[in-house]
Parts: sequence; structure tokens; C-alpha cells
Amino acid sequence: MVQYGEVKSAHRDALLFFRLGDFYELFYDDAKTAARVLGITLTARRKEGDNIPMAGIPHHAAAGYIRKLLARGLKVAICDQVEDPRLAKGIVERKVTRVITPGTAIDDTFLEANQENLLVAVAPPPEGADASFGVAWTDLSTGRFEAADLEPADLASELARHRPAELLLPERLRGISGVPWLAELEASAQGRLTYRSDSLFERDAARRALAAHFKVASLAGFGAEDLGGALGAAGAVLDYLQETQKGPLAHIAALTRYETHDFLQIDPGAQAGLELLETQGGLREGSLLSHLDLTRTGMGGRMLRRWLLAPLVDKKAIEERLDAVQALAAGHPLRERLREAAAGLPDLERIGSRR
Repeated sequence: MVQYGEVKSAHRDALLFFRLGDFYELFYDDAKTAARVLGITLTARRKEGDNIPMAGIPHHAAAGYIRKLLARGLKVAICDQVEDPRLAKGIVERKVTRVITPGTAIDDTFLEANQENLLVAVAPPPEGADASFGVAWTDLSTGRFEAADLEPADLASELARHRPAELLLPERLRGISGVPWLAELEASAQGRLTYRSDSLFERDAARRALAAHFKVASLAGFGAEDLGGALGAAGAVLDYLQETQKGPLAHIAALTRYETHDFLQIDPGAQAGLELLETQGGLREGSLLSHLDLTRTGMGGRMLRRWLLAPLVDKKAIEERLDAVQALAAGHPLRERLREAAAGLPDLERIGSRR
């Protein structure tokens, strides 16, 4: 229990799955939360006259339980045995090998094949400043990493488009109420907020951290050197991934600069009114996406969602896309052969992130 307490003290905001033999055990408030959310039995462990709340799950079935916890916006820290119990002298050594959060899940068990799982960070301008918001986002399961400086008027539509699985905000925003744009942020992430140290959102420190990760002298090659708050947001994303993944992030290989003027901005009200992804009743069936989505792979499904939520505005780009559509529509035999071949493809984007 001393070992458990030491590990738990470093992961206070996560449910600690503590490996004991063939089970992951949870204690104290973690056990109570797990019992309530997962419907598992809450027992007790007697220690020095006190009954310590306790709940456990078989380690081989952990994925299904973790999925339920992530769906409720909870975080899970996996504490594994890192030495053979048969060779251990005294207490078996244990370490947290990974922290799984709603925005950092990569296993297929936790993800929807046709939907991105985005971790988004927002760096607001200094208090009282009339400046842009820095925003960065990544889908850890594929390695896509983008950043943009957004005008305040574009913030809501971009967040509605990204639908963050988890949102990172600087600590200085915690507990603030009555700010419209902050309320929009909280609504966009459905309460899945994680507050991080203000220093992690600082532009200069973020630039150095990003350059070190990408092993470059500057971010000019990514077209990102002159970004403002977006660099701070990207640095906060990278730091969070490094902290939770406990390993290399080689598949996060580039930072792409996102320009809002390349796409039509669709605000949350218009998205809902047009029923792009779901009906007014919250159902996918009957939405525009449900009628258009005949994709055969998760990769195609995710791309179609992005296209629906971010229509092109450049005439040349639109015509190039339409030419491709026309060629496939007219070339029925080729289209059918491509569809048959695609149906047998694994999700290469997500497989590539696990190398």
C-alpha cells in the first residue's frame, strides 16, 4: 500500500490500475468511482484496523473497462509489474507504463474507425489583449498534428469542426466563469478538460521543445516559425503526449500549419441546422453523412467527415476534386475494383502510428 500511495501521488487526476497478479486493483476513491461507472463489485481490504475500499478487474479484460471509463471522460494510469515476481526480492517493482486519456487513446478497442480522436489545446491571448487564439490539435492514432492562429470569430466554428475528445487549457483559466468564449470551449469538449501549467503554453519554450522533437534548428520548414499562440498550443500538446505515452512519438513527424481561409467556416448552429453529421435528434441515421458515407475503410470515413465539415473555397482545388470524382463516377469498372481492393485494406494510418 505504501508503493501504491507513492505511485498514486504522481497521478492524482487518473484512476490508477495497479497490477496485482492477474488483476488490476483500484483503491480508495478510485475503487468507488470504478464500481459506480463499471458496475463491478466494491469490496474492502483491511489494513491496520481500517477498511480500504477496493475493486478489481482481470488484466486480460482491461481494455473493455477502460473504454467505458474513457467514454465518461475519465483518465486511466496503467501501473504494471516491471519485473518477474518470481525473481523479485521483496516488493515487486511497479511503474506507470502509460496514461490513457480520452484524447490520447490509440488502441482500436477505444476508437471509432470512421471518426478522428482529437486532442486539442487552446492558448488564449493575454487578458485584455485583442489578439488571436492559438489552437493546435493531433490525432495520436494517426500522427496528424496541426496548428493555427484563429480570430476570435472563428474559434467556435473550428472547435465545432474538430469536436475534441479532450481539451487542454492553461491553468489560469480554471474556475473562471461568465466568459462566453470559455463557455464555448467547455461545451465543445463536453467537459473533458485538462488544465496544464501556464508555462507549457509559452511560445518561446514551445518552439524549442518542438524543434527538439522534430530534430530541426527552426520550424521554418514546416511553415510554422512565425505562428503566434498556436506554437504555444502545439508545445502544450507535445508535452502532454510525452507525459502520457511514456515512450517515443516518432510518428508525430511534422507540424502542419492550418489556414482558415482555405476552408468554409461552418458555425455550430449551421452544422446542427444542416444536419451534417447527425440529425436534430442526435442520430447519425438521416444526417448528410449517413447518406454520403459509402466508404470501405476507416481512413476514407475519417476523410469524408473532414471534407463535410471543412468545404473547400479555392476554385482550383474544388475543380481538381470534382475532376477526380467525375473520373471515378464515369469509370464504373475501375471504381468497383478500387472499392473491392479497399475493403481488404487494414487501417494503414493507425497501424503506422504503432511502429
